[in-house]
Formats: sequence, C-alpha cells, structure tokens
Amino acid sequence: MNTSPTAHLSLAAKVGLLFVIFMGPGLGGLVPQAIAIGQPAMAAHIGDASNGTFWARLTLALASLMIIPGAPLAGLLSERIGYRKVLLTSIFIYSIAGAVPLLMPERIALDNTGDVIALSVMMFSRLVLGLMAGSIMAIYLALAAHYFEGEARARVLGFAVASSSVIGVSALWVSGHLVDWQGWRAPFAIYLIGFVVFAVAWVIIRPEKRDAAVAGPAPTAMSMVHAIVAFWPIYAVLLVMSIGTFVLSEGGPFLLKANGIATNAEVGSILAFSYIPAIFTAASYGFVRHYVSDRTVLVASGLFMGSGLLAAVPLSDATALTLAFILFGFGSGMKAPAISSILLARAPANIRAAATGLTFSAIFGGQFLTPLILEALDRALHIHGAFVVFGGSFLVVAAVVFLGVLGDKANVAAARNS
Repeated sequence: MNTSPTAHLSLAAKVGLLFVIFMGPGLGGLVPQAIAIGQPAMAAHIGDASNGTFWARLTLALASLMIIPGAPLAGLLSERIGYRKVLLTSIFIYSIAGAVPLLMPERIALDNTGDVIALSVMMFSRLVLGLMAGSIMAIYLALAAHYFEGEARARVLGFAVASSSVIGVSALWVSGHLVDWQGWRAPFAIYLIGFVVFAVAWVIIRPEKRDAAVAGPAPTAMSMVHAIVAFWPIYAVLLVMSIGTFVLSEGGPFLLKANGIATNAEVGSILAFSYIPAIFTAASYGFVRHYVSDRTVLVASGLFMGSGLLAAVPLSDATALTLAFILFGFGSGMKAPAISSILLARAPANIRAAATGLTFSAIFGGQFLTPLILEALDRALHIHGAFVVFGGSFLVVAAVVFLGVLGDKANVAAARNS
C-alpha cells in the first residue's frame, strides 16, 4: 500500500500546502477581477475621451487572453524541469508584472512620447501577467493530484474553486475602495499578494522526486501531444460550458433590462445572488462525489445551468429571475472541479500539468469567445433567443455527457473504490 504524499507533513506544512493550492485559481481569477471596478477611472486617465475606454478594456483583456497559451506551455515545461521551479518562478514574475502599473504616471497622454512608452510597458506587463497566471493555475491542479488522492483530492479541488470565488468577490470589494482612495492605479497593488504565496510555496513545496516506475519517464513534447489529444472530448465539453457560463455576466444585464428590471442596483443584486450558490456547491463537491461519480455531477451541473438560463427568458418578476439565476449558480460551482477530477483520473502522472493546463485554455477561451458569440446571437435572435441557445447548449452537453462521451469509466471505478 502506497503512503500518501502528505503523510510525512506536519500540520503547519499541510496548511501551507493547501494555502498554495487554494491560491492557485485565486491568483488566476485576480487577473480580471482585481482591476475590473477601476476601468472607468482608468479610462478617464488614459488618452482622451475617445479612446480611454478602449485602453482600459484592452488592459483587462490582454492578460486574460494570454492565459490561454500560458497554462499548457507551463504544463509542458513543468513536466521537464519540475513543478517547484516553474511554480516559484511564475508566482514571482506574476507579482512583479501585476504591480508594474503602480509605477505609471497618473495621467497617460498618447501625444507624449514618454507616456506612450509607459503605456507600452504597462501593456507588456499585462501580457506577462497573463502568461504567469496560466502557469500558476496549471500547476496548482498538478500539485493537488500529486499530494492528494480519491475523495481527499475531490474535496481539495472543490474548496480551491470555492476559495477562488471568495477571493474574486473580495477583490471586487477591495478594489472599489482602493480606486476611491488612491485612484485607478491603486487596485494593481492587490497583485502583491503573490509575494505572500511565493514565500509560503518556497518553504512548503519541495522538489518532487520522479519515480520512473510510477510516473514514467519524462515525456517528450510529441508524446504529450498524442496523449492530450486523446482527451479532446473533455476539453470540448469544458469549452462549451465555459462559453455558456460567462453569458450570465456578459448578457445577464441586457436580459434583465429587456425583462423590465429598471434599476442598475436591482440588476447587480440579481446577478450577485447567482454567484453565491456556486461558492457553496464548489465547496461541497468533494462530499457529493462520495455518493455519485464525476460524470453524474457534471450532468447535474449542465441540467441546473441550462434550466436556469431557460427559466429566466420569459420572467419579469425580480424575485423569480433571482431564483432562476440561483438555479444556474447551483450548477456552475461544480463544473470546474468535476471536469478537473475526470481529467486528473485519466491523465498519466507524467503529463498531468500539461493536460490540466489546457483546461484553463478552454475556460479562458470560453471567456474570450462569449461576447463574440453573444453579439452574433443577439443580432440574429435578440437577447432572449441568445439565452435560449445557451441554455439549450447546456442541456445538450448534459445529455452527451450522460451518454458517456467522456469515457470516464476508470474515474467512476475510482470513485466507487475511494
């Protein structure tokens, strides 16, 4: 019987390890959330009224876009040189790159050469931040798989997703106060939390000892590609579900306005309620998995999310709309840990970081594609038709997963034997 990798760790070391793992998705989530509230203030201080909004939105989008290549590339690299080296390097650079805008001038005028250079540096720092965030998120999943097994791993994955939601909500609240206090640059200080994670990871995460008999030899790039291609159904399901997930934040305000919700305060409150169930369902994922397989959890997730979107389409009462979005939230919290658990159960140990890195490419690829698809559907079918399409896509995914497209029999057996 193999000894658990955490068996030799002290209580303090286990707490530190969980802190690093839980902060993995949190640091990734901070990429857009830390500065989202400050966009209007940023727009007012960059360029002029005609292009300030563009630069503010580009600052937000560039980093999120770079997560797409950053996660799988870091996964490939970490399998060659080790999780610890890539993780520590990524967190350190993340913290520096995230805080670079703190050094920018308060007002950046595009007709001034010095300010143009400053703006270019800031945009480059956002690109680097996105690459490093992708790297961190890829490796946190690999660490969870390395140190935990079975139900313990499921609980860790669920709590990691839940903690990222809590961190994101907290960042939105803190950044709003920072903008009011010190202006548009202040929220970038939130990224300095990375140095705390770096310090803990430096002490806790030790170089892994590759056991060739268990993990296999260090893979070549081609062998990784062949193995990862075999998981395409998982990535396809995650991409479709991610596109549908972000439609609530992207299209929700337009649907609510079209359905007669007049005030921005009501719109904000209704959308906020949809995120609360996701925190609890993500945290409870590990306990739910004790009784059902990951495939069943994923099917339920698709059913809840699709039903919530479809139910909201004809409603005009604020309470009824809130309940519909809460139904959506119940499903959205379990989607990511269930997909990750299925993938970790199937991926060989020597390509876990590379394989899991692509899950974040799918998630943030979905975030990038959502507004484009929503715009096309809105023009063709209006906002109600768009929500019907997205809601229906969740039900289709649930049916496809139920029919076994993910081929996760090994994972179901593992769940039963846990």
